[in-house]
Amino acid sequence: MIRQAHEIDVDRTRAAIRGIDPPFLLRQFEATFADFERVADEDLKCEYTDGELIVHSPASFQHEDIVAFVLSLLREYVTQHRLGRVCGSNVVMQLSDQRAFCPDVSVLLNRRLDAVRDGRIHGPVDLAVEVISRSTRDYDRGPKLAAYCEGRVPEIWLIDPATKSFEAHVLSSDQYRRSELTSGTHQPASITGLTLDVAWFWRDPLPAVRDCLLEKGV
Repeated sequence: MIRQAHEIDVDRTRAAIRGIDPPFLLRQFEATFADFERVADEDLKCEYTDGELIVHSPASFQHEDIVAFVLSLLREYVTQHRLGRVCGSNVVMQLSDQRAFCPDVSVLLNRRLDAVRDGRIHGPVDLAVEVISRSTRDYDRGPKLAAYCEGRVPEIWLIDPATKSFEAHVLSSDQYRRSELTSGTHQPASITGLTLDVAWFWRDPLPAVRDCLLEKGV
């Protein structure tokens, strides 16, 4: 009887969330991983860490525009060079039985493709990308980044349209090396041969992916 009542509460919670005007970031404490499994679906972006259920609001146009650009750019390059797979924001990266996240963009290289089981990625992706929004800034830069680092995600990007800054955290010799750019180029440690011009992310409209790759000779 207790389980049935809890499932009814979850259904009501999902319905209530969909009625809230964005932007929002909802955090439910004392949640279980089973709550995450029941609430999360393909239409609702949820994450779970250390007993806390996090529900994201629908994203803004600018956020999704940049996410789509990064996803297309990385997928084009990674696919062209047969390096692995690139996924969007509803794919779950389960770092442990107490931590599950959905990076805006994930890159999983060929050597780790066996980590895909039961429709999700078990363990860290090779590159996790987060595009910072107004509702997620403190969460993305705080507990989420800390969890990614504790989970040993080899490379993490934080792209912040509001400050026009690109931040990379790269795991090297068991320590994270942080770099922050507002202009210039970044060469991903996880993707051999790719060079990014961070100014691409701030153009309006965003550039064509093929033009970007041709510009860098790839």
